[in-house]
Amino acid sequence: MKKTLYFNDENINDIAIKIKTKLLEFGLRPYKHFNSERVALIVLDMQNYFLLETSHAFVPSAKAITKYINLLIDSFTNNNLPIIFTKHSNNEENANQMSWRWRNLIPERGTFYNIYEKLITKNNLIIEKHQYDAFYETELFKILKTLKIEQVVIAGVLTNLCVETTARSAFVRGFNTIVPIDATATYNFELHLSSMMNIAFAINFPPLTNELLTHLGGS
Repeated sequence: MKKTLYFNDENINDIAIKIKTKLLEFGLRPYKHFNSERVALIVLDMQNYFLLETSHAFVPSAKAITKYINLLIDSFTNNNLPIIFTKHSNNEENANQMSWRWRNLIPERGTFYNIYEKLITKNNLIIEKHQYDAFYETELFKILKTLKIEQVVIAGVLTNLCVETTARSAFVRGFNTIVPIDATATYNFELHLSSMMNIAFAINFPPLTNELLTHLGGS
């Protein structure tokens, strides 16, 4: 499979706007705005396994989205809104079909397992997951319901795997679900665009991060 650097520090805003324009050309409805008092940020799998060039699973565009995820983290923190990170790993007992599909699995410890050092983690909650769906056999749903969350913003990697799967899972559980175009990344532009189209059609229109920050009082 071809990997491409479709997002970089210089072009990410322009490319994200082009994706948004393509989605609008399909006549998809604009996204549902924030309920800024009952919203949580979920940051999926921003681990060295996907962020370091020495990993076979390196996502070339993932470093560019770090800036936008950090902006969301800062804004949520300043507004006293919950932030939940996920860390993905697998072993022989919990991998199930992941081991057949990917063979090389994320180790449960070590450098690749750790969250990328340029991401602002502070003291935010971290949950472990073992499948694409961050709700599957985790405490995520219970945590969100305990916090009386009605809306989730999902960022991270990979757009077409864990991000899209978790977004669908959040949607069917009743959460208003938002996936920013420029705060998610995958291996190439085609996969990213196709997921954005699926999310816009089935779940909610994906906005730009700066549009979300406006609702949170950011800039």
